[in-house]
Amino acid sequence: MITTNHPTDNNSLVDVIAFYEKVAQKENIDSSVYEKLGDSYYFKAHYKKAIYWYSHLFSDTNYENTEIIYRYAQSLKFTGNYKKAESYFEWFSQLVPEDMRANPNTENENYLDRIAKNSNRATLNGINTNSNTDTFGGFVHNSDFIFTSKDHQNSNNNRTKTLYQAQFDSIGVLSTITPLLEKNNTTYNESSAVITKDGKTLYFCANDKKTKEGNEVVLKIYRAIYNGKKWTKIQELPFNSDSYNCAHPALSPDEQTLYFASDMPGGYGSSDIYKVSINPNKIFGKPENLGKNINTYARETFPFISANNILYFASDGHLGLGKLDIFAVKTKNLQSGEIINIGKPFNSEYDDFAFSNYDTIGFVSSNRNKADKIYSFKENVPLVLSCNNTLIGTITEANSYAVVYKAQVLLLDEKMNEIDQTTSNSDGTYLFKNINCANKYFIRVLTDNYLPYENALFSLSQKGDAIYDIRLAPLVISVQDFAKNYATENIYFAVNQWQITDKAEKQLNILLTLLEEYPWLNITIKSHCDSRASNDYNMLLSSKRAQATINWLLKKGISRSRLSGKGYGETLLINQCSNAVRCSEAEHQANRRSEFTIID
Repeated sequence: MITTNHPTDNNSLVDVIAFYEKVAQKENIDSSVYEKLGDSYYFKAHYKKAIYWYSHLFSDTNYENTEIIYRYAQSLKFTGNYKKAESYFEWFSQLVPEDMRANPNTENENYLDRIAKNSNRATLNGINTNSNTDTFGGFVHNSDFIFTSKDHQNSNNNRTKTLYQAQFDSIGVLSTITPLLEKNNTTYNESSAVITKDGKTLYFCANDKKTKEGNEVVLKIYRAIYNGKKWTKIQELPFNSDSYNCAHPALSPDEQTLYFASDMPGGYGSSDIYKVSINPNKIFGKPENLGKNINTYARETFPFISANNILYFASDGHLGLGKLDIFAVKTKNLQSGEIINIGKPFNSEYDDFAFSNYDTIGFVSSNRNKADKIYSFKENVPLVLSCNNTLIGTITEANSYAVVYKAQVLLLDEKMNEIDQTTSNSDGTYLFKNINCANKYFIRVLTDNYLPYENALFSLSQKGDAIYDIRLAPLVISVQDFAKNYATENIYFAVNQWQITDKAEKQLNILLTLLEEYPWLNITIKSHCDSRASNDYNMLLSSKRAQATINWLLKKGISRSRLSGKGYGETLLINQCSNAVRCSEAEHQANRRSEFTIID
C-alpha cells in the first residue's frame, strides 16, 4: 500500500474522479478503477456515465460484487433499459436471495412471527343485520350505527348497495334499521359513510346509475348536509372524476383532513390511499398520495383514522395472512413508520377490511364466511406500534474533522427507496425524526467536493436518540492524502519469481498516473519474500523484485532519480508464517509483495 513518510507542506491537490478517469485511459487497468468511477457517477445520479464505467466490469464472467451489480441494474432501470436491468436484478437476486432490494415481492421469512406477536388481542362476534347477502362497514355516530348492505328486509328501493342506520346495543343487537338517505337521491350504490362530530356533515361513497356514454361507472365521494330531519344538498367532491375512482372516505380526529382510496393517475398500485385538506368554508385542497411507505403495487383501500391518530387500512400488497389484511401506522409517521399487520382474529386468509375502533370496541368486515359480514370486537390488549426514535449525527471531513455544511442526507429503506431527506446544519449535524427502531435503513450523503457516502444502518432499537456520525472523504484532496487513502495497493509476486504479473501491472498503472500527474513526487519501494528458502536467497530475491518494480516504472518514462528501492527478504513478514510454521498458500502469498512510500 502507498504511505507517506512525513507530513508535507505542498498544497497540490487532486480531483479523485478526474484522476481515475486518467488512469482508465491506460491499457491494463485494475477493476477497482471502474468501480470507483461508476460509484462516483451513480451517487451523483449521473446514471448514463455510471453505466459506461460499470459496463467495463461485466466482461469478466467471474465478477460478483453484488453491490455493483445492484447499482448497475438500478442505473439501467433509471435510464429506461428495463429488459437489461431485469436480467441484472435477477443475477443479484441469485447471488443474495435474502436481499429484498432485487425483488420487492420477496417475503421476509420472519413476517409470520411478527404477525403472531400482534394476534389474539381481541374477540370477534358476528352482528345480525338481518341481511342475507353482503354487509360491510361499521361507523358509530352517537347512538347510531351506520353500515352498508346489499339487500335488507327494511329496504324498499332499487339500489344495489345501501347505507343504513340502526340502534346498536351493548351486546351487538341492531334495532330500528332504516336507510340513511332518502330513496330518491341520485346515487345508485352507497357505502362507507363518515359523519362529523357535530352531526351536520356526511361524507360517503357512491356511484351513479347513469354516466357519460363510453365511461365505466366509477365510485365517487359525496358530501351531504343535515337539515335537522334528513340529509340534503348532496354534492360530489371536486376531486372526483369520471375517469377514476374515489372511495371510502375517513376523517382525521380534528376533521381537517379527509382520507380516501383512489386509482387516480400517478399512484403506485391498483388503488392507493390519499389525503386532502378541508380548509375553512369546506374548501378542499389538492389530494396528496400518502407515499410508497403506505402504498404498494397492489391495493390499499378502506382507510380509518382512530382517535389517537393511527391510520388503519386494508391492503393486499403488504405481507399478510391472506388477501386483504388490515394494517396500522401512526399518521405522524406515514413516510417511514413500520406498517404493522394487526394480526388475528382481525385478519384471516380471506379479505378483511373496513376496520374502525372506538376506544376498546370496534368493527371489522370480512368474507371469511363466504359473504361479506360485519363483526364487532372488544380489544383486550392494545396494539403496540413499533418504537420510534430520532436519528442524529454529525458530518465531518475525514482528514481534518472540519464540519460539512449543507450536505444532502438521504434516508433509504431496505429496498433503496428514498423515504426522507435533510441537509446538515452549520455545525455539521443532521436529524431524522420518527425512525422505526426495528427497520433496516441505508443512509446516503451527497455534497460538492466530497466523495459520495453510503452505508447500511441496522437495529436502531436502543432507547432515546440513535447517533450515527459520518466522515466524508474529500473529492479534491491533497496528493499525500490521496496517495495514502486511494491509490495503488501492494503488488504481489509468484513463488520464486520477480517478474511483474498482469495483475500487479493493473495496480502499478494507478501509481504511474500519480507520478505522471505530480512530477515533484518521488517513490521508494520495499519488496519482500515469504519465509520459504534460505535467508540469503530471499534477500537476493526480494532485491530483484524491488528492481523489477523500478524497471517497470522506468520503461513507462519515470525518471530514475525519482525512484529508489530495497529488498528486505523475509525480515518483515506480515503474519505468523516464519520458518517451520505451516501456512496456507494464501498466507505465504501475502508476504510476497512490494510496498510503496511517497516522498516529496
